[in-house]
Amino acid sequence: MAERENKKMPPETREVRLSPAPWVATAAGLFILLLGVMATFAIGIYSGGWHGTMSGWAAGVFPFPAAIVDGRPVWVRDVLSDTDAFVAYREAHPEVQGADLTREQIQSNVLSRLVQEAWFEQVAAQRGIVVTDAEVDAEFAAATRGGSELQEMLKQFGWSEAEFKRRVIRVYLLQQKLRGALGDEIYQQEAANAQQVTVYFMKK
Repeated sequence: MAERENKKMPPETREVRLSPAPWVATAAGLFILLLGVMATFAIGIYSGGWHGTMSGWAAGVFPFPAAIVDGRPVWVRDVLSDTDAFVAYREAHPEVQGADLTREQIQSNVLSRLVQEAWFEQVAAQRGIVVTDAEVDAEFAAATRGGSELQEMLKQFGWSEAEFKRRVIRVYLLQQKLRGALGDEIYQQEAANAQQVTVYFMKK
């Protein structure tokens, strides 16, 4: 009997349930909401049915790839931005060639051009071909020597001088150097190769 009384009883245990802090539930809800917003904009952008202020805003906030060129992304924001610029210029100059193209056709052309540019940049890097800032500045100075026409064009495209140098002059000089190094035949072959190494996400 005494032996039974002296026997130690196991300590009493209680199940403790910890409630998550309120901010955890709030953060989880916001994260789910953000994923839903991203998915909605992605469907609209990739289906080709959305363009304008909201799609441009979404593409600027969320890094949606329009295409992947041999591992290098071409961003939706760049496709939409360039498309907007060309549409604005076309509306200001209805007499220019291609003025009858629809926005969807212009966007398809822009996407193809950006894909080709991304591929040429990789080919140029492999061959050690570069365009310096000094070369870009010199070409820009030569282009503006003719008067105020370029400034008017930049205004219609909605581009700054820095954007024009990056989007037009640097690309032009790099492709000229690449064509000179490769020759016309191989250069055209590389242009065709761009499509073969590209995975498209945005409607083309």
